[in-house]
Amino acid sequence: MIRFEHVAYSYDKIPFIEDMNISFEKGRITAIIGPNGSGKSTVIKLLARLLKPSRGRIILKGQDISSIRRKLFAREISVLLQSSHIPDMTVEQAVRSGRYPYQSFLEPASHEDQLITEQAIAMADCNWFREKPMCQLSGGERQRVFLAMILAQDTPVILLDEPTAYLDINVSYDMMELIRELNEKMGKTVVMVLHDMNLALNYADQVILMDQGRIVSFNSAADQGLHERIGETFGVKIQSVSQEEESQFYYLKR
Repeated sequence: MIRFEHVAYSYDKIPFIEDMNISFEKGRITAIIGPNGSGKSTVIKLLARLLKPSRGRIILKGQDISSIRRKLFAREISVLLQSSHIPDMTVEQAVRSGRYPYQSFLEPASHEDQLITEQAIAMADCNWFREKPMCQLSGGERQRVFLAMILAQDTPVILLDEPTAYLDINVSYDMMELIRELNEKMGKTVVMVLHDMNLALNYADQVILMDQGRIVSFNSAADQGLHERIGETFGVKIQSVSQEEESQFYYLKR
């Protein structure tokens, strides 16, 4: 569905990512993990067109993403970044703004826009604080609203940069369950950067391990070779525990 073809990117003319070739499969959850500064967020920003490759192409449905018109691109890919701007509006207004790719200038929201906005607020569990200004929300509440905005944007591809940032452990798992539901019930393709490797291994179909701008490993989350490379990179061991038939839970230990 999305692929990098010989993509390179430099920071201040210093090569960082060089000749990256990778494909993100339709209908799958892909987690990108790695040490700080390994290039995880750079990949997300390249996919979101926030950064432009110094060489190579990023292809979406057979078309170079740089040639897709802005609103059409926003109907295909939505993105939640770590440092998302906090809009000066209420929660409900912020979620409704996610419908902008489908609206014409100065036209009022349609019935469909209203319906999808309500569904997004409910799915992200934002209904009880929908009238509050965004500036009055906790970090965890803001993350829920940002996810609701993405749900309202209703794109087949969702990019998430640390979606569990600022969240308590129990809320982090709630958020990951919601992301899994979007994938399984709505067929969303999800590419996400995660700092928590336990979440990556337990919720992703496939995992990309990066280090110093390179892809060290790209395998199924259950792949033993991937687990070994993670152990080498971070100095940890990955243990698996059978929860039920054909189900595994992974956790890390030193």
